[in-house]
Amino acid sequence: MKKQLLKGFLAITLLTLTACNSIKTAIYDQYSYQQEIALKVETNSLLNHATEPYTDYKEEVEKLLLEMEKMEEYEKNKPNNSISYKMWELMTDEERNSVAGLFKMWKEKGQLSAVFLEESKVQVSQAFDALIKYEVSKDKEKENLLLEILK
Repeated sequence: MKKQLLKGFLAITLLTLTACNSIKTAIYDQYSYQQEIALKVETNSLLNHATEPYTDYKEEVEKLLLEMEKMEEYEKNKPNNSISYKMWELMTDEERNSVAGLFKMWKEKGQLSAVFLEESKVQVSQAFDALIKYEVSKDKEKENLLLEILK
């Protein structure tokens, strides 16, 4: 009787662990959350100056991009975190319509128009907000929002 009970318990435990492994998502990470908020604020602050000459803000932009690359590397090495990592890959890719791409455009053009910048800032804020909200809840709705941005 005890052996059957033990076997039943082990079978249920094994099924539970198997089911949990198939739907793994990284757990909430306070560091990621804090960094995402800080980088959003710093990015928006710098973009407020993108109508001015890039050369005046070159060092700040380079520092911010380095911080974003560090965050990408951090997210890359967190287990079960492919969606957040892909979002950071997008945001740091200079060749895409991304945060890094926007800073590259500012560098190449010298300064950006106020009209273009206003729309770009909205998109950057939405991307950061989606990432922040996903970090907080890790639910399917927030995941789908990130996946839409990644398309």
